Amino acid sequence: MTSCASVLARATCKYCTQTAVSVSRIPWMVTRYLSTSHCVQAGRTWRDSQGQSRSGRDYGPLIDLPDWAYADGRPAPTGSGQYRRQQEQRQIAERIDRLASEMMAAVQKEKDALLAEQRKQHQIDQHKLKPKGHALKKKKLRAKDPI
Repeated sequence: MTSCASVLARATCKYCTQTAVSVSRIPWMVTRYLSTSHCVQAGRTWRDSQGQSRSGRDYGPLIDLPDWAYADGRPAPTGSGQYRRQQEQRQIAERIDRLASEMMAAVQKEKDALLAEQRKQHQIDQHKLKPKGHALKKKKLRAKDPI
């Protein structure tokens, strides 16, 4: 027979952040119905490897679609949870659009800056002094020479 004098023991499950409490002062008849096994979500590693949600309750047809519809084909009214998920997804989509447009604007700005730098360099090259006389003849001879 077990002793009821033991102290509370706390342990954190290695699979999640839940804390399990072992209460030994509870009588034996009550404690036999308490589970002391790990807090493992069945199939989580398989869902992770398949690219699905971790819990199976985050998204999917069972979560996103309505539970029922009218017999004549009209859609059911949107539930509060479904409405909340739609709003969250809309906010995420808006943020993605905003970030994508900011990124495209930054890329375009970088291209414009590079083009402006090339134009400036071309303008500087055009305003440089041109070779004259003997230096010009040497330059033309070098251009014709197929070395």
